[in-house]
Amino acid sequence: LAALAAQEELCFLLLGGPEDRAAGEQLVQALPAGAAVNLAGQAALPVSEALVACSVLYIGNDTGLLHMAAALQRPIVEISCDLVVPQGLDYLRLPVRFEPWQVPYILLRPAKGLAPCDGLHSPLGCMAQEAHCIREIAPAAIVAAARQLLQIGYRG
Repeated sequence: LAALAAQEELCFLLLGGPEDRAAGEQLVQALPAGAAVNLAGQAALPVSEALVACSVLYIGNDTGLLHMAAALQRPIVEISCDLVVPQGLDYLRLPVRFEPWQVPYILLRPAKGLAPCDGLHSPLGCMAQEAHCIREIAPAAIVAAARQLLQIGYRG
């Protein structure tokens, strides 16, 4: 993400609840100075809405913020723990049923589940106690998806 921030001249706004604050701080520390601002646990819903409205892209998982970004017509890169299932069962999957509508959108999800999730077809995706299947999504894939959406020229 550091290269994306530098090349695209982006600043990442990290939004979420108080439980996301520590993870946000880790990301701020991992990125170059000034590349991210951690507002997790500090921005009330109307402030978060205003920040999303000013953004050029949403990168994150399926939360209220993702749907807020869709309502505000922002391009979206969704990072999901939802696993790919056999043809014909995809209607059960939450990202497919509730994907953002009429906005540029890229869904990134693991190609296959890791044990104990492999072979399961749960509509809840990864079934381990801690998210681990989602870690199979390469950071390079996230950067590539963001670049693809940024190339369409949408700047709000």
